[in-house]
Amino acid sequence: MTATIRTMCPMNCHPTLCGMLVEVEDGHLVAVRGDPDNRGFLCIRGQASREIIGNPRRLLLPLLRARRGDKLRRGGTKRWISSPGACALRGARQSAPGRGRAVRQ
Repeated sequence: MTATIRTMCPMNCHPTLCGMLVEVEDGHLVAVRGDPDNRGFLCIRGQASREIIGNPRRLLLPLLRARRGDKLRRGGTKRWISSPGACALRGARQSAPGRGRAVRQ
């Protein structure tokens, strides 16, 4: 059974926040397109979301390592929350509330 669901693009390209229509068949995403009620536009990133969502290499759990250069290992959410990286992000958020921050390694 195929269903069309109205949603928002997961790419969060501010300020556009594009509307999206997704077609789902038997629980699997089969197509995406721009929502005509929201100008019908969907950028290339939004169009690529179909490839990202169903990708078997997509990360579903945090990957952790003790220090740079060590092998990544699968970690649960509870373990990640108490990790040094998460603590650093919380500290950055608390030092400047209301301002977005990102850390990239």
